[in-house]
Amino acid sequence: MKLGDAFRRGTPPKIKVLHMWIVISDPAAHPDGSFVVVSVTMDDVRAGRECILQPGDHPWLTKESFVSFGDAELLTAKEGTDLVSRFGKGVITESPLDSAILKRIVGAAKISTAVAGGLKKHL
Repeated sequence: MKLGDAFRRGTPPKIKVLHMWIVISDPAAHPDGSFVVVSVTMDDVRAGRECILQPGDHPWLTKESFVSFGDAELLTAKEGTDLVSRFGKGVITESPLDSAILKRIVGAAKISTAVAGGLKKHL
């Protein structure tokens, strides 16, 4: 995984509903290879309106969507390797994010009160 990767990950236990996630920190910048991901939702009540994405910001976005900083997760290098191993198997598909859109998301994450403090040091 690398900074700017967008992927869809199934929601356990049935793995049928795929949610878009974005890598917002660079695994190569951390000795342990860990990185932060955030989810994207169309539910602005859940996510808030700190970072709004529009159709065209990414090929998967067909409606106004919101970055859910409260769902931010720190993934380990092993978890990243596991994700990559599942690309193309109907569970995860990869599509990088435009650098300008990524910059906007990371900037919003840095000031968001919804991102846990411990995760901000990875941004």
